[in-house]
Amino acid sequence: MEASFEKQRWYVMKKLMLMSALITIIIFSYPGESEPHGPGPWLLPPQVDPLDKQSEGKPQVPPLSSEGIVYDFIGGLIPQNIKKPLTGDKTISVNIYDPNKIGIELLNTYFTPFDPYQLTSVSSLNLPIINKSETFKPLLNLYLKQHIILTILQTMVYVEVCPEAPAAEYLIDLGQPSLVGSQTVANITPGALGANWVKDMEAGKRVGVQIQKAVGEAAQQPPPNAPAGQNQFETMVQRLIVDELGKNYFFPGDLDFAPCLKSLGEEIMPYIIQAAKTSPHTLVKRNAVCLLDQYNSEDAVKALRDILLDKENKDKVIRNRALKSLLIKRDKEIIPFLIEALKDKEDKYFGTMAAYSLGLLGDKQAVKPLMEYAESDPNDRDVLWAAIPALGMLGDNSEEIKTFIKKYVERKLLVTKTLALLSLYALGDDTAAEQLSLQVSENPVRKIEYPALYFAAKTLGKRGEKDVPTLLALVNNRGHDPRLRFAAMCQIKFTDKNTNDLKELINQPKTPEIIKAYALYQLLLLRDKDLIADCEGVLKNSFLAAGRKGIKFNGEGFDAVIAIRILGLYKANKEALLSELISQTTQGIKSRPSRDKDMGSLLPRPPILETAIQELSKINSKDSTKILLDLLKQSDFPCRSAVALALGDMAQDKAITKALISALSDKDSWTRYRACNSLKKITGQDFGGEWVYDNDATRKENLAKWDKWWTETGSKQN
Repeated sequence: MEASFEKQRWYVMKKLMLMSALITIIIFSYPGESEPHGPGPWLLPPQVDPLDKQSEGKPQVPPLSSEGIVYDFIGGLIPQNIKKPLTGDKTISVNIYDPNKIGIELLNTYFTPFDPYQLTSVSSLNLPIINKSETFKPLLNLYLKQHIILTILQTMVYVEVCPEAPAAEYLIDLGQPSLVGSQTVANITPGALGANWVKDMEAGKRVGVQIQKAVGEAAQQPPPNAPAGQNQFETMVQRLIVDELGKNYFFPGDLDFAPCLKSLGEEIMPYIIQAAKTSPHTLVKRNAVCLLDQYNSEDAVKALRDILLDKENKDKVIRNRALKSLLIKRDKEIIPFLIEALKDKEDKYFGTMAAYSLGLLGDKQAVKPLMEYAESDPNDRDVLWAAIPALGMLGDNSEEIKTFIKKYVERKLLVTKTLALLSLYALGDDTAAEQLSLQVSENPVRKIEYPALYFAAKTLGKRGEKDVPTLLALVNNRGHDPRLRFAAMCQIKFTDKNTNDLKELINQPKTPEIIKAYALYQLLLLRDKDLIADCEGVLKNSFLAAGRKGIKFNGEGFDAVIAIRILGLYKANKEALLSELISQTTQGIKSRPSRDKDMGSLLPRPPILETAIQELSKINSKDSTKILLDLLKQSDFPCRSAVALALGDMAQDKAITKALISALSDKDSWTRYRACNSLKKITGQDFGGEWVYDNDATRKENLAKWDKWWTETGSKQN
């Protein structure tokens, strides 16, 4: 469908009115087992960019973006491996730079591929759980329910700018929770919308049908019992796999997902690989594939590749999750598989994902297959919106490629035309920038349609130092979603010339915390002389954010984590500052509503408490020891297991040993497990037990052995 720019704007406005009415219908008509509720304003009013002089107050409603919502992964934005060692500084000397020491990989989790709507309030809408017959009902986060339904509705309402295939593939990747949205949309009748909207319903219906086919029925609950291992440790791991992977849903960016399994490190990777390949329980199997993404070893990559290339695997949820992980890891061995997927006429939706994935991998052997793919259906928006950006990302600036892309500039559909111009610009065509008005201004992307915004940021990053001022202008534009601003910032190759730009971002009160975090990281790489003061300033400001009840998309807490870890490298953390941050953060956590009532699980939870605890143990002073021991005694402190682990790394002390023995009686099983491991480390004693699933009688018996050792030996040692 062709439309002028102004017609598209007003078309979206008209459709927004329909969506508001439709949402009201869904909320009142969908059967539920919930408390009474009203319609609730769970869709933001249209967003207006205050810096866009051309908008004249007209609403700017961001629809689903194929670039930011489905296909673009932050792994391509943040540098994962820094080869340049941080050496030669009088204060800091790190010969092998490990991003985990800074926490930069945590920033990956912030860029969750959700729609750009930000909820100002949350209604009490409570749709039914997927399978009412389940004896165990994993809580579907309120905002996630709404998000899934809204994603499908957008394919119906924003028919001119919302890509259908990416929406389907993204929701397939989400897995079982997407059944809620697909079933809801499937129950909408033409009469609910009016005769004029029957055609628009077709896309949403198609998406809903594809999701239900791909995801299948909800997994059995409770899952089957875990198999026994050859020893206590193996048995514990197998039970954790069932408990953490078989009874909950994985969401991108949820750092609370499978915390115990993740904390055990690569030692248990073989068990996760086995679960991902052979588990009979679909939820365990799918979640195990997600967990493999946490490992950076070649064994994990090979396992994911085997899963993706397995022709016997018909599970599309697993396929999408394995592909996403391999893209983040930049595995080019899957390129032949992706090229072959372009030819699959039976799964056209996945073809678009394969096309865009080829662009992300950046191998020029994909050029001709992508051109052939685009020509195979030259009037299909989804095909073109995947193939054209992919060609721009490949970096082949031959005249043949430019000529091929230029013919799509003539298209009247603005998104197609915009993507073509951006691809040309990425390949070195400066005239494309003039047509798009890509220049330094208050809002350099004001003429870019929403589905192309993230690709615009990536395109500007392709041109190097030349476009740094333009990207900085986008970063500083408060009218845009923080995630888009963050994506733009990650495209900049910062130099000493940008030190003041980074400091201004840190010192600006309204700068999103996620951007402050990345600014600190860049200042570290530039060896800024005032970095310690900057980090301490960020931590003090974090006190204000820690107690907020509202959860926002600004990446609150990431700045504190990065600041703490940088100060740790400089050995400049202070006990009082960390203690205050722990106190404020804990109060903030306790003041927030439960996870089933807020949208917290859709946003990454920066490990402020865990990071502060770890750094306190590294200080290893009397004050830091006292702070940690006090925290371990607090029965309602949410990170006692992290404290038990940290105490095992400190200098041997009778007070620590006694406290850890007491922690063996903790109500939290993982705190008991960590306490036992720390005791083994600092005392060399092992009286058996695994402390997670042991029954009460076994635990009491093993605890009595520790108490006896303490009374007879431990308390008398120097």
